[in-house]
Amino acid sequence: MYQRALELSRALGARLGKPRAAPVANCVRTVVGYAQEGNSDLSNEQVLENINSLLHLLSVTCYPPATLAARAIFDRKAGEPETKIESVLLAARARWDVELGMPVPIRWLAVLGGVSVKTARNLASMGQLITQTSSEGQTATAKEAARWLDTRDVTVAVGCRVGSSRKPAKRQPSVRASAAG
Repeated sequence: MYQRALELSRALGARLGKPRAAPVANCVRTVVGYAQEGNSDLSNEQVLENINSLLHLLSVTCYPPATLAARAIFDRKAGEPETKIESVLLAARARWDVELGMPVPIRWLAVLGGVSVKTARNLASMGQLITQTSSEGQTATAKEAARWLDTRDVTVAVGCRVGSSRKPAKRQPSVRASAAG
């Protein structure tokens, strides 16, 4: 995990060893660790704070403002992640949405499951991953996402987090409503 955090912090323009880079390194390590393994010790607010802090770091180093960076990353319905940072953010959001019991876009789920988006879509078309199509794109329910991730040796507990009073950078209300009905 340290090596991946080192790669990402370098991509952000900071080194792990410099004192002034410590917040960057810590944020990157936290998001990478959460995306890979989860962390039940983190509250909803801490997960959200770390994801949004990483978005903010991106916006001040090499990306547009955080809200535009979030939209560019989370709103795309197709295509592979373009950077390692995008992969980490998508995986963290996929894990968090499953833990909250929310539907997860297949694009995010693919990253967390360690496969390409094309592979995830092919698996869905073969019935190995059950998805639905909505205005937000192709999504899987949290329960189905957790089941499929388990086949990929990625364990995520469905609904283990109580809903947050704050919203993530991109929430999908229309998908949530269609999955609940």
